[in-house]
Amino acid sequence: MCIIIDANTSPHFKGKTPEAQFVVNWIIDGKGTLETGGRNLDEIRACPLRNLLQQFLLAGRVRLYRHQDVIQYQRGLDQTKMESDDPHILALALVSGCRLLFSHDKNLHKDFTGKHFLSPRGKVFQDLDKHKKLLKGAKKVRAN
Repeated sequence: MCIIIDANTSPHFKGKTPEAQFVVNWIIDGKGTLETGGRNLDEIRACPLRNLLQQFLLAGRVRLYRHQDVIQYQRGLDQTKMESDDPHILALALVSGCRLLFSHDKNLHKDFTGKHFLSPRGKVFQDLDKHKKLLKGAKKVRAN
């Protein structure tokens, strides 16, 4: 079970919204892992999420992907079909096989859950009441 965290959610972790706290507990309790690498890792390291990243690393709850692997997948994406400016997130999903995203970027949601980039399509966690069950079934697919 895994999740990709978009750096745009960092204010939610800083403010400890119920959604962010649920994700943190889910990872720390050993129920899931944070999948990161490439530009996503750089963005996390440059925002308040870096403290959580360190906590997750110490708990052994992070799977890191090499920058060059994420970039290779990113180059294969047809960015003209994208709604978002986040090809690195889609590439991370492809290289990792993770199909669950915590993000508040509506355009990225369209790309992540749409039919153009990920098969099977991804799912987005953003509302605790509506999406809690997604964390229970957040499994990986085989990376392409």
